[in-house]
Amino acid sequence: MLKIRSLIISLIFLSLFSVNSYSQNDSYNFLRLDVGARASSLGGSFVTNTGDVNALFYNPAALSTIQNTQAMSVL
Repeated sequence: MLKIRSLIISLIFLSLFSVNSYSQNDSYNFLRLDVGARASSLGGSFVTNTGDVNALFYNPAALSTIQNTQAMSVL
């Protein structure tokens, strides 16, 4: 009886901790989202693109390459 009880307790204990190891959700998933359709279609490799207001999200130094007034909306 003691072996069965200890087995059940150990299985419950292991099952509680194994659930957390399989979860892939965290609170920082929003950082993996791409900004803009062009950056999303390039798979997020938008760091070296210049002249677009969306490049400011990936590379703040791209501010000096913007020639005209542009607007960006993130919903």
